[in-house]
Amino acid sequence: MSNPFPNLLTDSVFKTLFDLDLLNEKKLRDYEMRSKYEMYKSSMNATDAIEKVREEYPYLQTDTVRKIIYSVKPITADPVF
Repeated sequence: MSNPFPNLLTDSVFKTLFDLDLLNEKKLRDYEMRSKYEMYKSSMNATDAIEKVREEYPYLQTDTVRKIIYSVKPITADPVF
């Protein structure tokens, strides 16, 4: 998994945290999916953007990708990672 936060963590720190299993891989994947969707949506319609994201995660169904992209997470004091 690549570092989705290059402005916050160096790649080496990210890799160390990831290797030590201190980061939640599913939450990182979901964050990347939302970011990619927003990027794609700027140049295509929402349906095509969702399909483009789904193509990058073939093990997920379209409905699952849609739920991840449109899910709104409440802001909490707990760390996201």
